[in-house]
Amino acid sequence: MLHSNDQVVPGHVQRSSARLRTRSGCGECRQRRKKCDEKRPRCGGCTRNGFGCRWPSETQPVDRRRCPRKADGGIQPVDTVAGLSLPPPVSMPAPFRSSEHLRIYRYFAHSIAPKLVRQTALSRYSHELHIVRLALAHPPLMGALIATAGMRISSQSPNSRSLALQSYLFSISSLRTGLMEGRYAGTEDWLLATTTCLCLFENSRCDAMPNAGAHVLASGRMLSLRRPKPRNASQEAVVFERICVESFLYHAALLTLFDPSVNCLPLTREGLSLEPYFSDPDHPDDVPPGTLTSTQPVLDASFKFYLFIVDVIKLARSSLLATTADSEAWYRAEDTVAHLETTINNQQMSNSENHVGRLYTVAIRILLIYAEPKRSMLDWVKLMELYLLRGLEIITKLAVDEWFSYYYLWPLLVVGSVAVIPGEKQIVRAKLSQVSASRQSGPISLAQYRLSKVWRAGAQYNDSDRGRVVSRQLRALLKDD
Repeated sequence: MLHSNDQVVPGHVQRSSARLRTRSGCGECRQRRKKCDEKRPRCGGCTRNGFGCRWPSETQPVDRRRCPRKADGGIQPVDTVAGLSLPPPVSMPAPFRSSEHLRIYRYFAHSIAPKLVRQTALSRYSHELHIVRLALAHPPLMGALIATAGMRISSQSPNSRSLALQSYLFSISSLRTGLMEGRYAGTEDWLLATTTCLCLFENSRCDAMPNAGAHVLASGRMLSLRRPKPRNASQEAVVFERICVESFLYHAALLTLFDPSVNCLPLTREGLSLEPYFSDPDHPDDVPPGTLTSTQPVLDASFKFYLFIVDVIKLARSSLLATTADSEAWYRAEDTVAHLETTINNQQMSNSENHVGRLYTVAIRILLIYAEPKRSMLDWVKLMELYLLRGLEIITKLAVDEWFSYYYLWPLLVVGSVAVIPGEKQIVRAKLSQVSASRQSGPISLAQYRLSKVWRAGAQYNDSDRGRVVSRQLRALLKDD
C-alpha cells in the first residue's frame, strides 16, 4: 500500500501583500496552459509526454483567495491537505490530547494519507480524508493512525517509537474489549479503517518483524459482512472503501507466501465477493501488473490478477493435482498466464519494457511447473533452470524507483526460491538490498527473512542435485515446514 517514505512538509498560509502563486497545477502544465491532474511527484500530463514535472516550493506563498475569512476580513486559519479542509485539531479524542499526539496526527494527515493511493491513480482517488476524520470520533482508530505515523518518523524523533507502540497497544486493547462486550456489528467504517491502519503499522515497523496476519484476516471478515457503498454515497466514503478492499487483497496476496501460517484463501475465494467493489465501468479486468493503471488507488493491476495469484499458490501448495478439479484449474491457469504473456509482449510501454509484468509471469510459471507432477525430473529441472535464468535477467534490469511497490517482492521471492548456486542467490540478494537501502519497511525485512529460511532448507542437499534443492526450497516457501 504506501509506495514511498518521502516526507512532505505541510503547506501553510502566509500573510503577504505580494502577488501569490496558486497550486492549481505543476509549473510545466501552467506554462503550457494545460489542465493538470496534480499527481505528485509527476503529474499525468508530464508522465505521458516525457516532460520534467516542476512544482512550486512548499515555502512559496499560496493562493488563499478562496480561504474562509473572519468577520474582520482576516484569513481564517485552517489545516489543509492538497487544498482539502481537515477537521479542527481541538477535537482530538482522549487519551490522545497532548501536543505530540496532535503533531503526529497532522503528520499522518499531511504525509501519509495522500500516499494511501498510488501517484498514477485517477484524480477522484487523489485524497483520502475519510479515515483522518473518522479518527477524531473513534479512539482505537486514532491509536492506529498515531502508531503508524509515529513508527514512520521514529528515526527522526526518539520519542515517537515509544508513543507509536503505546498507541498500538491501546488500539488493540480497545478493539479486543469492544469485541468481547459485543459493542461492534463488524460493518462500521471506522472499524475497517482501524484494521487497515494496523496493517500499515506492521508494514512500517522497524523494531520487530511485521505480523499483519491477524489484522488482514480481520479486514477480510469485516468486508465479507459489508456491501459496497451505494452510488449516492459521498466520494470520500467510496474512495475509502475501495482503498480498504484493495489493501486487503494486496496483503492477502503477499501473505500467502510471506507468512504461510496465515490462510487468506477461503476469504478471497469463498467468503468474500470482490466483484461488486470493482463495478466501475472505467476499470479494465485484464490489466497486467507493472502498467501503472490509473483506475485503482492501491493495486497496479486488475483485482482479478491478484485473485489469480492466490489460485496459483493454492495449486502449488496442493502439488499433486489429486482431483479432476485441480487438474482443470491447472490448465485454466496455464491458459491465463499464456494470455498475460501475450498481453505484456504486445504492450507499448512509453519508457521501457514491462519488467514487472514479465517477472510476475516467470514466477507464476515456476509455481505451475512445481504443481505439475507428470513431467520427468529431467524436464522439470530444465524448465526450472530456464525460468530461473529469465527471472534473474529481468531482476538485474528491474528499477527500484518511485514506482516500485512492495508487491513486486512477491515474484522476487518466488524466483529467489529456485536459485541454488551462490551467483544466482547473489543477484536476488543484491536486488533486495537495493530495495532495503531505498526504504526500510516490514515487507522488505519479511521477504529477506523468508528467503534466508528457504535457502537454509535447501542447504542440506548438494548443489549438484539441483532438482532436490529446488523442490525442497519451494516446499519451504509454500508450506513453511
